[in-house]
Amino acid sequence: MQEAGRAGAPEGMRLIAMDDRPTVLEGKWHGPRTVILEFPSEEALRSWYDSPAYQAAAKLRWEATRSNAVVIHGVG
Repeated sequence: MQEAGRAGAPEGMRLIAMDDRPTVLEGKWHGPRTVILEFPSEEALRSWYDSPAYQAAAKLRWEATRSNAVVIHGVG
């Protein structure tokens, strides 16, 4: 978590939701934590995601967890 903090939040990124115990209405959920971030554009997301600082944090996450990261395009 400390490494992720060092990666910084880029301008315009918003934390929309973080839940350690999501309520599953249908099917099976893959894990205990869900995080939803909003970026002003896919380019802003990719710039942050591909940055050396975030990739250093992501490497630690990959070693410690099984997780997914996806891009979901908004409707507005």
